[in-house]
Parts: sequence; structure tokens; C-alpha cells
Amino acid sequence: MSNVPDVCRAEEPTENAQEPKVKQPTTKKMSPWLQLFKLRLSSSKTPRPDTDDSLPPPVFALANKDDPDDFPLAPASSVYQLGSLSAAGTISDREEAPSVAQAAVHLVLLEVFWSFKERFLHPSDEYKSFFGAALGWLETRKWDEADNEMLWKTVIEIAVGRFEAWWKVVGREVEGTKWDDREREGVKYEPKDGPGKKITELPAEMLPPIDVLMVWHSYMLNPRNYYDDCYALGLPGMLAVAFPWEAVKNAINQTTLEYKLPAEAEAFFRVSTSQNPDLFSQLKAESFSKPRLPMLEIACPQCEHEHEIAIASDNKSTPAWHSPGLQLTCSCRFTITHDALCAERLRQDIKQVLSGGPGTRGTFSPPFESANINTLLKEHYGTTTPTLSSHPTVSSLLDFLPKPGMVKQFYQPTSPWSSASISLSAAVIRQASFIDKMHHSLWIRGPSAGNGTLSRAKEKYENFFRLFFRHPGETMVPTLDVDVFWHTHQLSPARYYYFCLSSDAAGRFINHNDQLSTGVLDDGFQRTGERYWEEFEMEYGGCFCWPCELERDDKARGPIGWWMRARKEKRTKWERRVKVAFWREVEKRRREGGEEQVGLKGLAEILQQGPKPKKQEKATAA
Repeated sequence: MSNVPDVCRAEEPTENAQEPKVKQPTTKKMSPWLQLFKLRLSSSKTPRPDTDDSLPPPVFALANKDDPDDFPLAPASSVYQLGSLSAAGTISDREEAPSVAQAAVHLVLLEVFWSFKERFLHPSDEYKSFFGAALGWLETRKWDEADNEMLWKTVIEIAVGRFEAWWKVVGREVEGTKWDDREREGVKYEPKDGPGKKITELPAEMLPPIDVLMVWHSYMLNPRNYYDDCYALGLPGMLAVAFPWEAVKNAINQTTLEYKLPAEAEAFFRVSTSQNPDLFSQLKAESFSKPRLPMLEIACPQCEHEHEIAIASDNKSTPAWHSPGLQLTCSCRFTITHDALCAERLRQDIKQVLSGGPGTRGTFSPPFESANINTLLKEHYGTTTPTLSSHPTVSSLLDFLPKPGMVKQFYQPTSPWSSASISLSAAVIRQASFIDKMHHSLWIRGPSAGNGTLSRAKEKYENFFRLFFRHPGETMVPTLDVDVFWHTHQLSPARYYYFCLSSDAAGRFINHNDQLSTGVLDDGFQRTGERYWEEFEMEYGGCFCWPCELERDDKARGPIGWWMRARKEKRTKWERRVKVAFWREVEKRRREGGEEQVGLKGLAEILQQGPKPKKQEKATAA
């Protein structure tokens, strides 16, 4: 239970930055008592009164298994009724933020992702035996953290290949055409899409395995790349396919967090991809008599000779895809690197542009400041096609542009298995950091999930987007609770895009860049907190542990008279402590997997009785 803190702690940093405390701007004066309140709230070390262990928490009675009203569910089923789970429908003139229900399913899914990740970062003996043999390691090898990380990267890269196979099939179904007829054809964005556009959800019978779902999830959290790629690959219809929240919820056991595909979805994946829905079972099936892992094929940019390389290796003399600074010497003496492969992709795309093709990556979707890039490429190169010798790097191909970075970001090292413009394995790894933070916060299992934490986060997310509209050109950095809704929204790509365009939100498309440096994030977070206070006079950062969230719940009920304040505050602090202790016990028992659970009626009875005097409590304990 280490991830549910006993005392108030500062909020975990968002993305890769150490989240700084927000200094309140001097443009608005605060009363002394409000300054004192802000100072107390920002403290990350002082134990709160309602988490003080000077008195032991009460002993909770066990739940009656035959009484559903007594059995605690975390999250409560009522959370899924706070708004629609479905994102299907039509685009409206004023798109709204995701519902609390959708965000709740998202948090549960992140817990499932966390469990899947931990299976490989802390592998079982069976995994060690198979993957160790496939990598040529001795059975006596003692696995360390670096070995586990390499295993995780290998699994993700394999999942990327599985995702590609599944995504092509789904795209073909959506577009009603064969993939080979559309791939790399490219479909230019047309502004006729908008209000009235039909949005569908991925059908439950097409729901993918957890590893594939994890890749798709991370892909859509890079919205500009995903948007452009759907058009570049001739699959614009995929933008209107939203995340299937109802189907995902139904596939997850809310107690054990086991993700189980419906029989129809298992059959669809087997038939459409010729693979086992279970990744490990698929690897064992492909291994025949000896454990082995799939190899990647890369072509030499100079002679086009195909090379097979491993996904990852602990041998520095053996080139592997995930080796830092990949260098593979071809028989033609050319040294193949990640940068060389990226440059070759770009040269081929420029060649198509010069021969009348649709364009380079990054120029297919709405004109995010890149509408004239293909025209500039034609003017610069004319009839002279760039070659390996004349333009060996991505920079040499693009540096004449006013903003070369607009195109460079679409030519990153990507797996040979993938048609995406970004490394999907790297995207999954970046998202793992956020998943860890959500697992630590564990809001979805806490006492303030639906009407508290997530309802406040939705309002805060809407305000956050208004800052983009009122302060164009500034980098806004979200808090963790805002990020939950931001991520949830991006999983409905078309809805997110038109929400951004609304004047009630940003008034323009806002990309979700999870590759910003720590310095940019730190400065941006400080500025965002100041802007948020200036615009809304509301708290932006702060602590989001269970006790602090319960305190916010209490404050939302309204002020009380000064003559009742001291007595009321003492009672509510005690109630918060009891509620936190109860739900911690619920989570502890859930993780232990036992059949017995503490009961809601016992909690209600204790809260009704109120705190016991110290002497009485000591006597009871004795």
C-alpha cells in the first residue's frame, strides 16, 4: 500500500518534470488568511491532522457477502453514470470535454496497463527462462534492472508489430477498401469535415489484446502525428473511430483488473492478424523447438541490401534496434544508423513530391503552419532529386525551410514494422511515466473519485483550455488531474480536434507534446499556475492525495458559521481519517485477493457514532 500515502504529500510531477510549486502572482492581492492557507496547502512534509496516527483507526466490520449494499466497490458503479461512456454521435458546433465516466474507465485502464508493464519489469521465472534462452543468456544469469528494462523494450517493439497488423485491418474495415490500395496514397485534409461529422466507436468485436491496446492508446496521445498519419496513409476514417469506453470497461474485471477479450474480439484478432491474442503464447508458438524472438529487417540506404537485426541486445558489439547509437556496417561499407534510415524515408517522400505526389509527412492534415512546405520543397529542389551523397541527413534535406522542425518531428527513428511517423515504442515508454503516477495516486480506488476528484478535474481541464485561447503563444503545462482529462479527450481524435477549434476552448488545434525538456516544463508549469490564478482565482497545483481530496470535498459543501467552525473541523478531520483508513483497507484486501472485505454499513455506523474519547479508545484497545 505504499502508493497510497498516509500523510499529505506534494503532487507528483507531471510528465518528466519535477513539478515546481506555483508562486502566486502579485497582480492580485490576497488577504493574510488566504496566503496562510496557500502556504499550508503547499507544504509537502507536515503531517495533516486527519492522517495523524496518535489514535489507531477503528476496526471495520466485515461485509455481508449476500448484501450488495454492504460490499465496497472501488470505483463505485455510480461513477460510470456520471455522463455518457460512449463517444459516438455527431460533431457539434460546441464540442464538450469528456465525461467523468470516460475518465474513470481511463484510470482503471491505466491500472491494467501498469499491471501488464510490471509483468515484464519484474518477470516471472517462466518469462526469464523463455526470454533468457531466446536472447542466448545462461540459465544461471542473475537478472538485474537493466535486463528487465531490455525485456520490456523488446516486448513493446513486438507489440508495435502486432498493433500495425491489427490497425491495418481495422482501417481497411473502416474505409471499406484494401490496405494495399490506400497505403502511402495519402488523402489531403478537406475543411468540409466538421459539425455534423459522424463519430463511431471501435466495435467491441474488434477490441484488441492489451499490448496492442496500449500501443494504440500511446499513438493517439500524440494527436498531431496521429491526425497526419491517418491522412498520409489513406485512412482518414480512423480519426472518427473513438476509444470504446463501454467495451473496455466490460473487458476489465473491476476487482482483479484482469483484462479479458470477448470471444468475438479474440476470433477477430486471430483471423485478421493470424496471431494469438496473448503475446507470450504467440511468441511460444513461433519458437517451435527453441525459444526465439522476431528479428527486424532494415534496408541499407546505399545498396538496399536487407539486414536482420535483433530488437535489443546486451552485447555492445552486436547491433540492435534499441542499441544507443545504432551502427551497422553493410557489405557496401555504408554505416547504417537511425539517422540514415530517417533521411532515406524523407528522401523518398521528397522524390514523390517532386514527381507530383501528395507530400511529405506532416503536410496532410489541417495546415498546422505547414501548408506551403511542399511548395517550398519543389521550389528548392526543382527537377534535381536529392541523393544520399548530396543530402545524407534529415537536416541537410530541410534546413533551408523557415521552420525545418515542422517536418523533422515526423521523421524520427521508427520501427521497420511500423508505418507511423513517430516511434510507437518510445511513445509507450514515455506514457509509462504517467501510468506510474496514476498508480501512485490511485484516485480511482479512493474515497473521492467521482463527484470529487474527477468532477473537479473536468472543470479544471475546461479552464485550462481557456488559457490557450486567452494567452496564445504561451506553453501551458497541465497538472496530473488535468492531464487525465486531456489524455481521455485525445482518445476521441475528431472530437478533440473540433473541441480545440472552439472559441470556448483554445480557438486552434493544441498538440500534446510529451517530449518537452524539463526546463520548459518547469517554466511552463509556473507560468500556467500564475495565469490560472489571474483568470479564475482558483487553486491550480497543490496536493492530490486522498486526505486532501476529501478536504476539497468538504470545502465544496460550503462555509459554516464561525461559532461551529472549530467543532465541525475537528469532526470532519476525524471523518476524513476514518474514510482514508477504510478505503486503504479495502484496497489492501483487494490486492491480497481474499474473499473477505470490510463493509460499507460498518463504516457508516462508525461515522454515525463519531470519534471516541481518548480514554474510551485506549480502554477499547486494551
